[in-house]
Amino acid sequence: MFTLIALVATLNLTYVDTGKTFTLPKQTAIVVTLPSCASCGYHWQLKPLNRSVIRRVSHSYVPSTSHGVGGIGKEIWRFQTVGAGRSPLQLVYRPPGRNTKPVRTFSLKINVS
Repeated sequence: MFTLIALVATLNLTYVDTGKTFTLPKQTAIVVTLPSCASCGYHWQLKPLNRSVIRRVSHSYVPSTSHGVGGIGKEIWRFQTVGAGRSPLQLVYRPPGRNTKPVRTFSLKINVS
């Protein structure tokens, strides 16, 4: 008897990776961790992806360990490469309110071979 072990590569990214280009194989997990102040009303918003190349798997918020308002937590976005091609991966950081302009942008390019 034998056991199959699935080896899944994971690319971990933070804000310092903005502007970069990554070439990845299919079935690569991508984890983007960005600082966020949800208690202040700020949030990251995902821009459209080429979903034949990359898909969003999940999105979560981890609050600050401090208990006061204004503590910086983090948003964790998980993606999976699914097919050959190219896709931008762009998130914009929006302040509270309707129709607000982003105050920060996280942007990179994903090439899947």
